[in-house]
Amino acid sequence: MVRELHRGRLLNGRYGWEWDGKGDDGELVLPGVYLYRVRVQADAGVEEKVGTITVVY
Repeated sequence: MVRELHRGRLLNGRYGWEWDGKGDDGELVLPGVYLYRVRVQADAGVEEKVGTITVVY
């Protein structure tokens, strides 16, 4: 894992997080293709999306 942007519970609503291209150490990650996962647990069940982010400099 490169970095976790959020973990925990939130109230109902819309939320957004932007990744600044840095790892947990605060340094920019190397150029390449990275996978992301978004997982939401709600009363109706769990929904998960996976995709890619390409980093170039």
